[in-house]
Amino acid sequence: MRSGELLKDFVAIVLLIFTLAVPALADSYKYTDKYGITFWVDDESKIPPQYRGQNLKPAIKVKPETAPVVTVEKPKRYTRLNIVNNQILVKVVLVNQGQKTTANMILDTGATSTIIVLAKKLGMNRNKVSVGYSKIADGSQVASYKTNIDYIQVDDSVLQKPDVVIMS
Repeated sequence: MRSGELLKDFVAIVLLIFTLAVPALADSYKYTDKYGITFWVDDESKIPPQYRGQNLKPAIKVKPETAPVVTVEKPKRYTRLNIVNNQILVKVVLVNQGQKTTANMILDTGATSTIIVLAKKLGMNRNKVSVGYSKIADGSQVASYKTNIDYIQVDDSVLQKPDVVIMS
């Protein structure tokens, strides 16, 4: 036999083995502890003795390729806040047409718009924005100008093309 025929026969045998191989099944056992928390284990011996009578048969048979996927939580991120005169301030970066400025914005969960007074620092022209009026906390109305900026960034989070209202 030549080496080419040997290699061909070897590959054929390997492919035959993979084709005929039966997928293994894993047993899964379920038990519930005294706090009502349900646990799944792959071996009956891993069930604590006081809970072994709950489930004598495997709860399910799972093929390895269909086993449940375990997701890992992303690490929690924190944003530094400053509290000044009962106002919560968040440090942000505002960018408009390449002009960038850093500011402390008031965190207001009830606000319907992002209000800024930094139009000059961001190179904004009032003639190119929508003019309107905004009602402020005391009930009065002030002139305001609505537009978009490139983005607002807080730590690693970025909001692209947000609507902003400029008040002066």
